[in-house]
Amino acid sequence: MNRYYVFSYEHYYPLGGMTDCCGRFETLEEAIACTDSQITDYREVWDVVEEKLVYSKDHK
Repeated sequence: MNRYYVFSYEHYYPLGGMTDCCGRFETLEEAIACTDSQITDYREVWDVVEEKLVYSKDHK
């Protein structure tokens, strides 16, 4: 099971929900590394086991 889901989206054009999902990973380190390769305004990592946001990075 992939524990961490990466979401990436633009400020002006979010698709919403799973359509913004750009990867699923076993470790938090892999998920955060994926966010570094994204060029969107917002990047987030969701922990599906704990059911909470564990990492967030925005364009600011």
